[in-house]
Amino acid sequence: MRPVSVAERSSQPAGLLLLWLGIFGPPTLWAGRIAASYILIPYACRAEQVRLLHAVSAVALLAVSLIGFFAWRTWRKAAAATRQDPGAKVQRARFMALFGLFSSGLFAFVILAEWLTVFFVHPCLTAGGPVT
Repeated sequence: MRPVSVAERSSQPAGLLLLWLGIFGPPTLWAGRIAASYILIPYACRAEQVRLLHAVSAVALLAVSLIGFFAWRTWRKAAAATRQDPGAKVQRARFMALFGLFSSGLFAFVILAEWLTVFFVHPCLTAGGPVT
């Protein structure tokens, strides 16, 4: 069985899905983390437990990092393939993988920065003071 080239892989639905996941996955995971944390705040306040808030942030950061790893791996393969086949499909795959890598880095930083608030701000604290 011959190895599949980057151009062929990026033309197949699974390859395209991974490239698009690299671009849209990190912001979607960030938005999902925000929504899940917002939903869990009342529970965390009543139970005086922030473990679930930490878990949501950790899972989101891990998933974004994993997407970033796959984007990096695809970018490296596409960069190597560009030397052999400088076609449009390889260039597209290389650009999308690089964009996914930058997107993953940006949103990993944002998730990490927002996760720090869970360490320093009590979940019962609101803008008007503590929730009673």
